[in-house]
Amino acid sequence: MRILLDAYFDNNFGDDLFADTLLTRYPQEQFYVFWDKVHPDVLARTMRYRNMVVLPGSCTMRSGLPFDGYIMIGGDVLPDGVDYSRRIGGMKWVKESGGFVAMLGFSLYEHYGEKTRGDLRTMASLADSIVTRDKASAERFKMLVPEASVTESTDMAFTLPHMAAEEKRAPILGIAPRRKLYSTDQEHEDFCSAMAAVADGWLKGHPDGIVRFLALSTGEYDDRVTSRDIIGRMTKKTQTEIVSHTDQVEEFLAQVRQCTALVPTRFHALVFALIYGIPFVPVPYEVKLTQLLDEVGYAGMRIPYGRPVSEEMAAQAVRDLEQKQTDPEKVAGYCAKADVFFTDTDRLIAAIQPCRAENLHSFGCSMHSENEALKTENAQLTRDREYLQNQVKALTEWVQSLQKERQAFEDQNRELEAIRVQQAEQIEKLSRRSPLAKLLGK
Repeated sequence: MRILLDAYFDNNFGDDLFADTLLTRYPQEQFYVFWDKVHPDVLARTMRYRNMVVLPGSCTMRSGLPFDGYIMIGGDVLPDGVDYSRRIGGMKWVKESGGFVAMLGFSLYEHYGEKTRGDLRTMASLADSIVTRDKASAERFKMLVPEASVTESTDMAFTLPHMAAEEKRAPILGIAPRRKLYSTDQEHEDFCSAMAAVADGWLKGHPDGIVRFLALSTGEYDDRVTSRDIIGRMTKKTQTEIVSHTDQVEEFLAQVRQCTALVPTRFHALVFALIYGIPFVPVPYEVKLTQLLDEVGYAGMRIPYGRPVSEEMAAQAVRDLEQKQTDPEKVAGYCAKADVFFTDTDRLIAAIQPCRAENLHSFGCSMHSENEALKTENAQLTRDREYLQNQVKALTEWVQSLQKERQAFEDQNRELEAIRVQQAEQIEKLSRRSPLAKLLGK
């Protein structure tokens, strides 16, 4: 089965985990992803999936190959003001080919402009299954599109086997930072100062402890940069470390399970604090965290993003990190909702399989009985060959463009280095000619 996959790939742990879960759940299906531009490192990481083909967005197969399904995955995939025409076009193509459309695991924002509301209605009318990851998003979608098939579930990560937290050998405070999109420099400064104050306060009570910064995103939005900004404001910089998301999902999750407490700004850091039963104090920078906290009955303090934090607030956060602040029954009930996350998708894929088998059987019988069917097959093989040739051509052009881009970047670096050396020489000459230098006999 050929499935058109609409996903986000930029070295982000949550999105990579979602793709990994989907591709692992359906190993017999062939997934196709079309990208206009992608970093070579991200492209290399996707090569480990044998059932996923990555093609350039301009590839002719996008409109020439009939797909059996369209699956959109992700959390923040439906923001306001985005051009959804290409996504809607893909959905329509799949539906016209007799395939299904599934939208899995997203959150809806509180407010949308009229154009985006219209696009959401169009996508909902094309979708055979819509799965939200929180109750509030499901209710908003039903209000926006009452006739849509909406299933209220949880985040995809709750479908994973719930492993126990690692044995605690030493106190480790995990901080999962992020710089909020479109935040001001002052908001970023206040956020970093707040995190530094909490980290230093926690270390006073755990002199042998470590503050582990969990960089869940290392792509365009690089959490390692924000981690270093926080460490720079701490007084105990030597008791810190930065752990980055890598190809190995389980390896990174092991680093999370070792933490004795967490301060999650990233959504999936909060998710795994709940899964592993780790005490936490959140920084709900966006409504998706607030909705999750409300659903699981979180009763502790919430550190406001981008606002100054007093010494009293920092001290309260440190105290709250010593014990769980959630309702166990509500957490268990929330996790149980994940059981229906893939139910509709399983059904849609299973429904396609018998039809395909029946069609193949009929086609095979007709080949034996009618010579005309052979001509049809030959014509199809010719078209397939043309598609593959176009694919090879498009991929070759794509690789060449990436190589040119890399060469241009290296040339720019060399030019900048030459300018730096030239300026250093000029500064040296000016220093020798200055009156002060002459006075000192230099």
